[in-house]
Amino acid sequence: LLSYLTATVITDSDEDFGAYTCHASNSLGSATHIVDIYKQGPPRINVEESTKKTELYSYVDNPTAVTIKCVWWGDPKPTLSIRKNDTALPSGDVEVKEPTGENMLSYLTATVITDGDEDFGTYTCHASNYIGSANYSVDINKPVPPTTPRNITFNLTCDHLTVAWMPPE
Repeated sequence: LLSYLTATVITDSDEDFGAYTCHASNSLGSATHIVDIYKQGPPRINVEESTKKTELYSYVDNPTAVTIKCVWWGDPKPTLSIRKNDTALPSGDVEVKEPTGENMLSYLTATVITDGDEDFGTYTCHASNYIGSANYSVDINKPVPPTTPRNITFNLTCDHLTVAWMPPE
């Protein structure tokens, strides 16, 4: 005698995805089978694990590299790249970690040394699979000197000096 079980899982939310266990038993023993249900879809950025600020600052000849980290969800596994002004970064500056086990996250880490003005600008992480694609951009900016405040006034009394000003325009 064969028994069959058909289960329909309605995936209304992300909590509906994951491992489901089917367990059968009778007087002769038992059997268990686990089925994983994954959500397929275009890549989505994981903001919590990626570079949080989309504007970073450095300076020319900074000995400390700027690190850009882009972490993606995606099934099927997305193909990852990073570009600056439509030019791919050298492979030695980019590390890609594929998803492992039940971890469905793909990691891209880029290391940027700001040797010159050409290293500043917008860096765009790109993730794609056959369902779709997405981008996440991070700007590396060179700080500029502050502008001069306006309407500076001084008020001097016998025991203190008060300085007031308006912010720059």
